[in-house]
Amino acid sequence: MDEIVSVDWLAKNLENEHLILLDASFSGPKGNKSSKLNNLTIPGARFFNLKDKFSDKSSSFPNTIPSKKQFEQECQKLGVNQNSMVVVFDNQGIYSRPRVWWMFKVMGHEKVAVLNGGLPEWVNKNYNTLERDERIYRRGNFKANFYKTFVKPLNTMLTYTTITTNSNKE
Repeated sequence: MDEIVSVDWLAKNLENEHLILLDASFSGPKGNKSSKLNNLTIPGARFFNLKDKFSDKSSSFPNTIPSKKQFEQECQKLGVNQNSMVVVFDNQGIYSRPRVWWMFKVMGHEKVAVLNGGLPEWVNKNYNTLERDERIYRRGNFKANFYKTFVKPLNTMLTYTTITTNSNKE
């Protein structure tokens, strides 16, 4: 599976039983952007609630990567299986979907791609949309395999930034 898929590819593959389409959109304006597509989604998409379900709520930072167990359980609730082909999109075109793609990679799921252009491109191509809703899905069998080398603690990043900044001054 390619890391980036086109909306045309997605339209042809929507009925694939192994495809799990995840809508990682945030509602309301983000940064300088707002979306006219806030409550719309692609048919068959499952809402990937990054803020409330896929973040470590005990962290003082927003949207901190959840534990392996939390990620695994929430993916299972969305019906994600070991053999699922996961495609992620958002309503900004490119906002939260790269993070969700990365999270799947961190958790050991290799068959994950982002939708090129996201929901805006889907709409531009005149494909059908519907109102987003949350549903209960048949539980998946996804098992996370956390790759800790893909994640660095804040203090490590701050130390690296300080070292890099100081070495550039010399």
